[in-house]
Amino acid sequence: KPPAGGGVAGDAVADMRALCPDTPGDYVENAGVLPRVTSAALAAAEAQLNSEVLEASWTTDMIAVNIVRSAFMHVLEPGAQQPQTTSALLSCIAGRCGSKRPALGKSALRALTELAERRLG
Repeated sequence: KPPAGGGVAGDAVADMRALCPDTPGDYVENAGVLPRVTSAALAAAEAQLNSEVLEASWTTDMIAVNIVRSAFMHVLEPGAQQPQTTSALLSCIAGRCGSKRPALGKSALRALTELAERRLG
């Protein structure tokens, strides 16, 4: 299958899009306007962010960051365990801050700010 969405294998992009078809692949200032996501989408996003940081995967990384932001902003589906801010998650997001893609770098920084505020709040 040819690469899609910034050079990422088409399956990875398709999986992320199938789980969260309305999650934007662009910078969103307010996480509250992001669509709700499921625990399955959060798991896929965390797996994506836990992968090697590649400029070619910026589109999928951007969607993953927005999924994480949404998961922490909104309540997941009934019965699902609510997400936890872990050092591993913070490290994975921080790895995207230096992206050559301004939208991804800005989104990653915004996500870290939101997660820090959540922890302190």
